[in-house]
Amino acid sequence: MLLLDTNVVLRFCWGLADDKLGAQAIQRVDRASRRGEAAVSAITFWELSLLKAKRRLGIETDVTLLRLRMATAGIRDMPLGSLEAEQAARLGELGLTANDTADRFILATALVQECPLLTLDRDMLGWNGPVKCIDAAI
Repeated sequence: MLLLDTNVVLRFCWGLADDKLGAQAIQRVDRASRRGEAAVSAITFWELSLLKAKRRLGIETDVTLLRLRMATAGIRDMPLGSLEAEQAARLGELGLTANDTADRFILATALVQECPLLTLDRDMLGWNGPVKCIDAAI
């Protein structure tokens, strides 16, 4: 399974054309989605909805339509449960200094599901924790 961070979802599924996703990252997502092995944390939809409500996306995004595009592309939802909630609260014990709530839940999802996370986020990429974070700029 390959977990996609919110910034990757926006660029891959919505087609945000800012050239930040690297060719290898696009190939990874494409390959994983074709095999049914690409997923996003449920918190991604919360994060996107909040960003849209605050008008901070920079693009006009319909979160429901994005969810449909993801399903069509073979990317599945990964629900949040009590284990993810507990791990999100304990990531500081594992050396994570970032306090972004969505990032914590996304990392906790990858940790509990034991899968790598594809991200552009420098804080996540710089974290030396037990989650394998893959740089989506490559």
